[in-house]
Amino acid sequence: MVGKKGQTLSIPEVFLERDELALAVVRGLWNTDGSIYRRYNKMYPGHARLYNKALVMQLKMNSNKLLLQVKEILAVAGIKTSSITKEKKAFSLHIGSQDAIKKYLKLIGFSNKHHLKRISKFNAFS
Repeated sequence: MVGKKGQTLSIPEVFLERDELALAVVRGLWNTDGSIYRRYNKMYPGHARLYNKALVMQLKMNSNKLLLQVKEILAVAGIKTSSITKEKKAFSLHIGSQDAIKKYLKLIGFSNKHHLKRISKFNAFS
């Protein structure tokens, strides 16, 4: 769910000046406003979803500026993301490449127990 945060939120420059702080901010944002789920295909309307083992990470929020900063931080860290898209009133950023997700987990990771349980439940990367 997207909160009622202002559209002009941004990461303060002091956090952007040091890579470890920038990555910590990304981790915090994904822990609170992000999700991780299995990719699925739906062949036609009314057809059941067919899940595969692939994961997708999504970060969704009202601030496009903040997502642009997150995208740049991840790019500097060598983690490929999607383009930022607008979904109704919110903006969304995805990581869909399984290699990029593995790199995110190794370099940044999660402290959100829900995300950690989902990765374990899906037997991701085992």
